[in-house]
Amino acid sequence: MIFDLTHCDPSFRPCLDRVGARFVEEHDPPIYGLRPDGEIAYVNPAYLRFADQNGAGEEIRESWAVGSNAFEATIGPLERFYRARFDECLRRRVVWDHLYE
Repeated sequence: MIFDLTHCDPSFRPCLDRVGARFVEEHDPPIYGLRPDGEIAYVNPAYLRFADQNGAGEEIRESWAVGSNAFEATIGPLERFYRARFDECLRRRVVWDHLYE
């Protein structure tokens, strides 16, 4: 696998370096990184593969691409759920992972 961070805002790179940029880039589960305002600043290749495999590749590339706001792309209970988890991460300064079923 080529390690090139194709889908990363360059100013977000220091955040990835703190958690291991190569690890998140090569990790199989989908990973994305958000700025404090909810802007998507990074998605790993697995994120895009997951979208393609579930028939949402184009939609994801448009609505959930780097530069999009993750909270604007979700609604109702899901938006509240993700915003609460994200706010907790900001408060505690931790990375959050969530297993989708």
